[in-house]
Amino acid sequence: MSDIAYIIPIKITLKNKEESYYRIRNLEQIFISCLNQSINFNIYITETNNKKNDMLTSLISHYKVILNIKHNLIKNNSGNFDRAHTFNCTIKHFIGDEKILIMGDCDLPLNKTILNSIKKIKNKKYHFVSPYTYIEKLSEKQTNSIYKNNSILNSLFINNKYKINPYSFSGGILIADRAIFEKMGMWFEVNGYGGEDRILDVIIENYYNNKRLRENNIYIHLWHPVTSSFCTRERLKFVEDYFGCKWVPNCKTMHEKCKHKSCKFWEKIYKEQNKADLNKYYKI
Repeated sequence: MSDIAYIIPIKITLKNKEESYYRIRNLEQIFISCLNQSINFNIYITETNNKKNDMLTSLISHYKVILNIKHNLIKNNSGNFDRAHTFNCTIKHFIGDEKILIMGDCDLPLNKTILNSIKKIKNKKYHFVSPYTYIEKLSEKQTNSIYKNNSILNSLFINNKYKINPYSFSGGILIADRAIFEKMGMWFEVNGYGGEDRILDVIIENYYNNKRLRENNIYIHLWHPVTSSFCTRERLKFVEDYFGCKWVPNCKTMHEKCKHKSCKFWEKIYKEQNKADLNKYYKI
């Protein structure tokens, strides 16, 4: 039995059939990337919706024959997607006794270098590892080519000459020592999608700055339609006011112009927040 829990949150939007198609096909490429690893994961797909999506259930049933996958549902009547809440609920309510967490988005297949990152958590050298420095965002044509060839590591798509790193440490995929992460307080929930990764960056920076590592790898982000922006102005203002994190365009890194605040500004609300409440969005 693997001691690694690979958690993937997902929301299938039935109103947009094209987006649903790509979300599910992208998740399939993640399953294929898991099959290409030399280590097994316990994969937890956590869906937020009123009920489990039939297409998603069918895909998982197909791959459960060769992968250890569990499909859980958090009932959400709000129509919103809360990434931080989904991760927290999965850790608290759905996973087993795994000691290492991989928390990843449904559009980022795993690179084979993931094993080296996991080893750095296992040997306690680091508590948190971001397995990439840069994400190459693929076009619709490139993504469809991957679907056709099942070639997720096609180097033709990779641009090694990037000059900026506009990605947060905690966004996309994060590997963590579970005991440390739970003791720290897990994700800060900001009632929706967007900003939760920047907040976690500040928290990890304050508590475990010398125990975090960013790998020098490139990942690919599979294309999918974007229907709307989830990150509201009010949420970003909250991130700036309480955590001192404000992204400025054309910076070389996500936090280049930030003035991160120490824990005395946010520790109380972080520690006292009621996290991982399965009824948070169900009663709305």
